[in-house]
Amino acid sequence: MREIYPNIFLIKEAGVIKVAKPPVNIYVIGGGEDSIIYDAGYGDKKTIKHVLREIKKIEELYRVRNKKFVNT
Repeated sequence: MREIYPNIFLIKEAGVIKVAKPPVNIYVIGGGEDSIIYDAGYGDKKTIKHVLREIKKIEELYRVRNKKFVNT
């Protein structure tokens, strides 16, 4: 997961057998309490677990940022 623009995150999903399922870019557009996922990948169990792990990283990033704003 990487932030490509403030509050816009890119999650790369590796895909399987590049010809059958090429890599997918999944975008999460955040905005505090509300966010959207644009193109959620293939929807198989492996992809869903990967995306959920990456979303937890985004949530943690927001917690850290909000803590910094509250403490300043």
